Amino acid sequence: MPNSRRHFKFEVRLAAYIVALAIAAASPLLALLEPASVVVCGQAALPGGVIKVVVDSRHAAKARCYFNGRRYRLFAAGGEYRALIPVEVDTKPWSSGTVTVRYKSLFGDKVLYSGPVRVGEPDFDVIKLKISRRKTKLYRDPAVPDARKLISRALSKRDQEQQWRGLFIMPVSGRISAPFGQRRVRRNKTLSYHLGMDIAASSGTIVAAVNDGVVAVAGYFPLQGNAIIINHGQGVFSACYHMSALATREGLSVKKGDAVGKVGSTGISTGPHVHWSMFIHGVPVNPADWTRMVY
Repeated sequence: MPNSRRHFKFEVRLAAYIVALAIAAASPLLALLEPASVVVCGQAALPGGVIKVVVDSRHAAKARCYFNGRRYRLFAAGGEYRALIPVEVDTKPWSSGTVTVRYKSLFGDKVLYSGPVRVGEPDFDVIKLKISRRKTKLYRDPAVPDARKLISRALSKRDQEQQWRGLFIMPVSGRISAPFGQRRVRRNKTLSYHLGMDIAASSGTIVAAVNDGVVAVAGYFPLQGNAIIINHGQGVFSACYHMSALATREGLSVKKGDAVGKVGSTGISTGPHVHWSMFIHGVPVNPADWTRMVY
């Protein structure tokens, strides 16, 4: 009986040793199953731009993407996994950052990619902002803090499914009266950067959904006026402000080109127009880029 036990223990040790050898021998083959490539688009980004990181592998669900130490989730996009990283509008020109992609394999944590991103200098113009006293009072409206919280909460959602398809469209045809990034100055003091695109059009003109998604917010706010925010999935949102009327409601699915409202001048506005914003993970980015590039 004792000999049988010793023999059994010996067989267990031998089996463990054989398994260890097999794993070591197979490690080059297993490595082939790890993410094959990492592609980074936007190494020369501008403030308000987007850095796109694509990991091409069926094992990329285990990968983690970081920019300057902050983690950005990789979402499934076709046969790839993709992270969209926003570059904030007030990022210092010519500053550098680092994109890192790490992967946890059977053999420990691996760095699949680590490379620099250099932020260029934008060509933002400067204007002196003129707002009537009546409109200025809206900044002190007691409903403003609650409105900001509601919008911020809506923009914090991270739905897994991508709903947008192809290029985004302009919400309305018209003259661009204020581009993204425009620095607003009043009494020689910078009030803000313009975090969207203003498109001038006649009052009552139909405003269209810029791409497919679900209406996350639809209502009136002191600063934004009649506004809608559309959730396009994976942390991407669009917003249209200052409309005279809304043609949709919260929770409804919309398709690219569907009517969502009418041009107006509600909230903080100096004339009939639509303010169009795009957000990634709550950070405003340049809407014009989304009409020229498929993300």
